[in-house]
Amino acid sequence: MEDKFQVTIPKDIAEKLNLNLKQPVTATLTDDGLTIKPTSKESEPHSILLFLIPSILATILFFIRFSVVKMYHVYLTGNNSIENMMFLLGTSIPMIVFTVLFIQQKRYRKNDTVSKISWRNFPTLLIGFASMLFLINLGVFQLLGALFTGASFDLFTASILFFIFNAISNYLMITIVENITPRMIITLLISVIIGGMTLAMLSNQKLGWWHRNFSFLGTVDAKYSWVFNLTLILSGLLMIALVDYLFVAIHEAHHKNIRFDILRVLLTLTAISFCAIGFLPNNGKGTLHQLHVQSAHFLVLFIIALIISIRWLIPDIRQDFIQASYLIGTGLVASVILFQFVGYFSLTTFELLSASLSIGWLLLLLQYLIKFTIGKEVKFEISIRVEEEKRFDIKKI
Repeated sequence: MEDKFQVTIPKDIAEKLNLNLKQPVTATLTDDGLTIKPTSKESEPHSILLFLIPSILATILFFIRFSVVKMYHVYLTGNNSIENMMFLLGTSIPMIVFTVLFIQQKRYRKNDTVSKISWRNFPTLLIGFASMLFLINLGVFQLLGALFTGASFDLFTASILFFIFNAISNYLMITIVENITPRMIITLLISVIIGGMTLAMLSNQKLGWWHRNFSFLGTVDAKYSWVFNLTLILSGLLMIALVDYLFVAIHEAHHKNIRFDILRVLLTLTAISFCAIGFLPNNGKGTLHQLHVQSAHFLVLFIIALIISIRWLIPDIRQDFIQASYLIGTGLVASVILFQFVGYFSLTTFELLSASLSIGWLLLLLQYLIKFTIGKEVKFEISIRVEEEKRFDIKKI
């Protein structure tokens, strides 16, 4: 049975919080303390309009575009299709919706996470969520294209289908902004990495990319090489945004600390290395090749430095996390020895194993920092009693 509490607060504080005894109240307990605020339902109609109106406008543009060129039968996939228009309008319109709602949430402080995200990180989050949406659309339409090869519809039916797809995309973006948390950014990071890498590997299956090396997926010889490179760049940018957000919160909770500053620098440099690997594809020999390899070397060095020093950089770090870190670090060193000195691993196997261990450990570290910084939220039912006295009180009922 869920615990119930009665909270007594001064009248002037209740007035500042706009609390109404007849209105539902939400209480959230975190490591930062107890947050009490009225449960608002005013945003629901606004959210419905926010995804319906852009979806209708996008559908009108869709209808006009095909009417102008007198295409009264529209294919599901391929050139001049619903798929193409979803890539264009089904990504750009939700980006506008995301921007409008993010600004509103930040301006009126309707979301604690949004209000703490700096404006310099907004473009990264916008591009990250838009890329995730683009990859989802790409995967969905590739599946639909395989299931319904050559399917076409009259313009009216195609417009209805486009409206449904676009409305889902807009609603997804609205849900993300209204519920965005650091853990959601971690989920986005994981989704971008897994989705982008998987799509790149599947697209190059016929080229036998595994017979060459993992970096081949980002070269000019690969199909959809931009997906692989964009995945690395976005992963690095999202990591920079998340690190920036987390360490602002860490400094607020724990004040300035040289150890946290070192940890922040190392994580930021690691994220920059990710970006550099994608920005500098391994296209054969020459300067670009050398820069790509150097970026990969720096990435490994920064991760090893983090693993070795993590027990000193985070105070009171759990022993099980240190043990897991050293185990992963040992695996990285062993893979290097088996590849470079023993010759047991192929280049592709070495790259895949090293990348999996490195990315996996970084995600574990970021999740640990989220728990360390924010803690676990506990929501419970409360009743409010307002008194003239200048006192606070909370008791179980």
